[in-house]
Amino acid sequence: MNQKSPPHGPPPVANQPPHGSSQPPPIDRSIVLGHSPEGSLDAALVDAAQRACEGGADMRADFVVHRIYGQFGGIIGQRDLYVEIRLDQDVGQDVPPRPQPSAHASRLSLVEPPISKVELVALPTSPTQFVMRGEREMPTPGWTFHIDGVQVESAGWITVRITDIPPSADATISVLAPAVLSIQLGALRTGRYVVELLTRRSPAEPYRLLQAAVLEAA
Repeated sequence: MNQKSPPHGPPPVANQPPHGSSQPPPIDRSIVLGHSPEGSLDAALVDAAQRACEGGADMRADFVVHRIYGQFGGIIGQRDLYVEIRLDQDVGQDVPPRPQPSAHASRLSLVEPPISKVELVALPTSPTQFVMRGEREMPTPGWTFHIDGVQVESAGWITVRITDIPPSADATISVLAPAVLSIQLGALRTGRYVVELLTRRSPAEPYRLLQAAVLEAA
């Protein structure tokens, strides 16, 4: 049984049947075909936009160029250029979501320092080693702190990363007092430093700013 070869030319496109065909448009109406027999891309885009208007599309609607293809050359010097555009209902599939702008603050207030009774201790070493100590109120007694790292930058900035360690379930708390925090700052060159304390409740959480202080090393 002989089968007919498929006709040459561009394939049927959504929302627009081929010229001279009575075939109804496919179900997907988001793609519209534009055609220029002179091989002009501008003319093909205009033709596609006009066909989209015929289908009731809003001219202010966004679209993307879905595909460009054509048929050039041959004995008759063919110069057919086709452009497929996809209308706004599917544009969101290709356009990445825009980041939401951060909300601007409507008020500003001072934060009470979480660490009280801060003292700076100079150890009798050569060179001198410095320790920063203080007390911090915690939800319950028995909390301790693990110093994850102390980073001293040459620009006069010291970053201290701390993980809060809760009391164990079987711990016996005999003293109701604030938790003591002790930070080894090490040897420092003379100058002014900003000490930034970052804390977290578990290794799975990101660090958050707890407190900052300005120190003078002389």
